[in-house]
Amino acid sequence: MSVRQLEHAVTAPTRFLRRLLQDLSAGNIRPVSTRILSPPDLTSSPINDVKLVTGGRLLIATAAGYQELQIWDLGFSPASVISPRPVLVKRTNGRIQKVLAQTTADSLGIMLLVNTRLDMPPQSLLEIYEMYPGSSDPVLHRLASWKFPNDALKRYASTVHICGPHVVAGYLTRTGGGEMLVWNYMDNTATKWDIDYVSHSDEINVYDGHIILTGEDAITVWKMPVLHARIPGVDVHKEQDLPYTSIDHEGLKAVHISHRQPRGLNGLHVDVFDPSDDGLAQLRRYVVLRALGDDTTIIDPRAPSIHPVFQGESPTSEEIQSDEDHYSSAWISDREMVMVRAEHDGYLVHASVIVLTDPLGSPRSKAAHGLIWVGPPEENFDFEEGPKIPRFTFCPVSGRVCVIDGHEIRVMDYLSV
Repeated sequence: MSVRQLEHAVTAPTRFLRRLLQDLSAGNIRPVSTRILSPPDLTSSPINDVKLVTGGRLLIATAAGYQELQIWDLGFSPASVISPRPVLVKRTNGRIQKVLAQTTADSLGIMLLVNTRLDMPPQSLLEIYEMYPGSSDPVLHRLASWKFPNDALKRYASTVHICGPHVVAGYLTRTGGGEMLVWNYMDNTATKWDIDYVSHSDEINVYDGHIILTGEDAITVWKMPVLHARIPGVDVHKEQDLPYTSIDHEGLKAVHISHRQPRGLNGLHVDVFDPSDDGLAQLRRYVVLRALGDDTTIIDPRAPSIHPVFQGESPTSEEIQSDEDHYSSAWISDREMVMVRAEHDGYLVHASVIVLTDPLGSPRSKAAHGLIWVGPPEENFDFEEGPKIPRFTFCPVSGRVCVIDGHEIRVMDYLSV
């Protein structure tokens, strides 16, 4: 990496935030650069989905009917030359259901969680990979795997989350209740326990020895139980009556959850955003702390506490019909967040950008709202249902958007070098 590339990568978050605050009020923000990723083989199958890894340099794409995994190196800036071929292509023996990615602890590689549905016999395969794209011969090193052989257990994999180093957690929903499963894939230990019914969760996290489940209706926190060695042919150890703390959102319908640990502050901050017909109407913030025996909200002295610390209104967008909820966000600093929602007006697709500052509602807080131009809707759509938002991925940290366009991927940068 050159000094210029390093400077661009380091300063991109603050420069992108500055451009948003300065230019959003003047109208739609258009990219400074658009590049096209075209597969060398024009007969190849269309791209199914795309996901930018944090930082925006690496792009993960699924293709060939969700049976192929591609990793592209897009470079650090619009001036970077993109190879006409992916850094790595992996074919699977089933349909890829979910791909999660995050950078490794040394920030030089990426860790991938790939969930694949197998047909013969019906199984769900969960695999953890590590890869260093900058090496001379980048390969996917499989760190661990777990096959879920029956219909009930395989649904864990569709709700799985990477929860910090070496830990993966997922939950299974069923009528009247559910189960939480936690797995340390490095030492192959796991445990599970019963949980109250959850219809959907936006985030599972591990903080200070606790498991935090944030869903549409509530935040629930458990102290991490002892994980037990997995034994072939034996069901995972199950904890009984694990103490917990829970707090309701009081009628909110959370559509986006953000977990973060601000520098210099105690506790895990949980931000819950509530929608309205014309934008994001409300932000509520909670802080999860370790167990405090004298706290009146504690159900059990061994359970942690959750403190509601903030409630405020966020700016709302103009009335633009939402085709589907497509949210992404990033805290640029400990005080400033960029959030994006996909929208369309029937002719063009935009990313509705909301810039929030912390704390909202204070005399010094700033807020901005506007639209980032993404492109036209998908060509093939049902006229009765209206235009479809094309699949795209947005990295608020780098100001980069990637949009699927048939066999091609448009890479749009909103920051020059």
